Amino acid sequence: MPTIVHGNDAFTGVEIRDESAYQTGTGSFIGVPVIRETMHLEYDQVPPSPEFGSIGSQTLVEVLNKRGTGELVFNPRIDGSWFNFLLGHVFGEERRVLNTFLDDTVATGGNSHWYLPNNVGRSMAIRVWKSGPSAAGRWAEFRGCIVTSFRFELPPDGLATVTIAFVAATEVDTDVTGSPAAPTGAITTKARWLTNTGANFQTGATLANRDVRGFTLNVDRHVTADPAFMNSIDTANQPGPTENRTVTCEVLGLLTQDFAASGQPATEYLNRTASKCRIRLRDTVVAAAGQVYAMDLDFPSVSWIAGDDSVKEAGNNPVSHTFQAIEGATATPAHGNMDARIGVFVADTVDLDDHFTVDAGNVVQS
Repeated sequence: MPTIVHGNDAFTGVEIRDESAYQTGTGSFIGVPVIRETMHLEYDQVPPSPEFGSIGSQTLVEVLNKRGTGELVFNPRIDGSWFNFLLGHVFGEERRVLNTFLDDTVATGGNSHWYLPNNVGRSMAIRVWKSGPSAAGRWAEFRGCIVTSFRFELPPDGLATVTIAFVAATEVDTDVTGSPAAPTGAITTKARWLTNTGANFQTGATLANRDVRGFTLNVDRHVTADPAFMNSIDTANQPGPTENRTVTCEVLGLLTQDFAASGQPATEYLNRTASKCRIRLRDTVVAAAGQVYAMDLDFPSVSWIAGDDSVKEAGNNPVSHTFQAIEGATATPAHGNMDARIGVFVADTVDLDDHFTVDAGNVVQS
């Protein structure tokens, strides 16, 4: 009797690479340190035929509209080229501002990278190592992966967690030997994990600090894999957006004495006040050190769409409010109007931009 092969975490790996055209890979795969992945293949089934074969059994089962789908879940580390790569696919565009902090002040020895929404349907390939009790195994490779949604969660304690969902064109199995590559990128002793330490939440028509405990940001690009239409024989429709993207953020907090003050989420929600929001994430509460590895989630115009200040338990009173980001003019560095953008700042020695070939300042690098 053959030995039952169980899953073995020691031989699991995930790698990604860009595509120069839909389902056409370019460059080398790079390793991604993930918590989990759920990539798999799905089919829509053709309605069964009414004809029958032997003693009433159906004569065929046909499928159509195959597609890959699933998620990658990981803790973001802002000095890894793989995270830079994924943010480019979430938003579609990346611009670099040389020698400038995220607040537009002059920086020495570092650059800002801003990720902006646009209509470029960039695609990538994801392959997952599926192995047995040795280094031999196979890759399940998903080609034509397009980001459908992006979720960024920062809990009151612990590391930030990112979930990126995809729709893919196909899955291809490849037998391989050897070991998957270790996660690559600018991994140094200064790897910066994003936590609540040094985080700063700002909202109000004039941005001011607010007391919150955590947040969950959701970007839904509404990308779907529609059925094929009649264009060319054997050519399926490429996945793409079917409606406007929606950007929402749920903010968690505790009821405080100044909850009714001007600029607080509760007041802005009740009064339907136009507002904006900026979330600053630093590795440390010391600003000078935190600037070296930093991230800003910037929403130039928001509308609070939900609020819950009910007394749920004795003692402290947890509250939650949700805003939706809408079109607004961005603050400097100016890049036009948009609903959301993400900025990342790193030192020159571990700059994120080694994946991209364009090295000029403030240019589109998608």
